[in-house]
Amino acid sequence: MQCAQSGVAWRHVAKGGYGAVKKGCLPVAMKMALAGQQDVLMHEAKAMMRMNHPHILRPLVLLEDEEGPQGMVMEWFGKGDLHTISRCVQAHSRWPLCH
Repeated sequence: MQCAQSGVAWRHVAKGGYGAVKKGCLPVAMKMALAGQQDVLMHEAKAMMRMNHPHILRPLVLLEDEEGPQGMVMEWFGKGDLHTISRCVQAHSRWPLCH
């Protein structure tokens, strides 16, 4: 990824049930809704925006086009996805062992 040469570049890093996650040149991630999952992803984004906790990422920008909501941009969290982390915490009963 050559950020200085190409402007904004995004690299695919993960795909979940509702969206695909891409990492940008800045420490941000873009989560785009999969086909037919726009409403579910926007529900997730709005729920995240209502939460106020230092360990919960909040969307920085909601992405919409003429067809409606399509995704969100949020801070980059490089320690894995929520599913993997929650399984690790359940197995070890401690967060520090999981990163």
